[in-house]
Amino acid sequence: MKLAHFALDKPFIWRGDNVCTLVLEDGKFYRDTVLNLIEQSYSGDGDFVLSENNEVLRFDKYVEVISDIFSVDASLNKTIVTGLQKDMAKYAQFEMSNEFTDVFGKLNHMLSRLSYASDFDVVFDDINDIAALLKLYRLRPDCDNLCWSERFIMYMDLLRKYTKKQLFIAINLKSCFTADELNRFYKDIIYHNLNFLSIESHDIASSPLELKKILDKDMCEL
Repeated sequence: MKLAHFALDKPFIWRGDNVCTLVLEDGKFYRDTVLNLIEQSYSGDGDFVLSENNEVLRFDKYVEVISDIFSVDASLNKTIVTGLQKDMAKYAQFEMSNEFTDVFGKLNHMLSRLSYASDFDVVFDDINDIAALLKLYRLRPDCDNLCWSERFIMYMDLLRKYTKKQLFIAINLKSCFTADELNRFYKDIIYHNLNFLSIESHDIASSPLELKKILDKDMCEL
């Protein structure tokens, strides 16, 4: 996968054994680039060009821009939760059908008995939908016991699974890590085979796993 931009001499390339970093030292260009990037992630049109095997890919369809790195939580993402519930419902339908048939029968019987306890005539809908039951129980990824970097990895991994997102771009991520933490985070990204780009306003720490491009204040690539 490649990501090109008019200000870069050559595109970023992900080979499966690296992560990428883009440092923009000019404050205005950094701000404008990030704002345009966020807009492009919704509209598809902008200065970045994503491609694979010489075929241009729709930016809004395949790129996830994470501008608020502290709000990443797979358990709160509707697309991820819905996808997980559908997967679990399919599994239950084929592997646990007898158990769920028994559960639904007991629930409907209980509601039938309960309806007779009312002073008024009442009705209820029979429950036979596994997906509806999982939604009622709010089945979701368990992130509570994960550290922040593990939550980040889970979020990207599950979003790739339940959408077509293939490239994840985070804004000013590196300032949140020590050098050792950053290296471990990069190793996890590579282990999960995720395409990842961090856009930074300052050059901080480096990692041997990192492909870095720097545009200085004179717009020269270093």
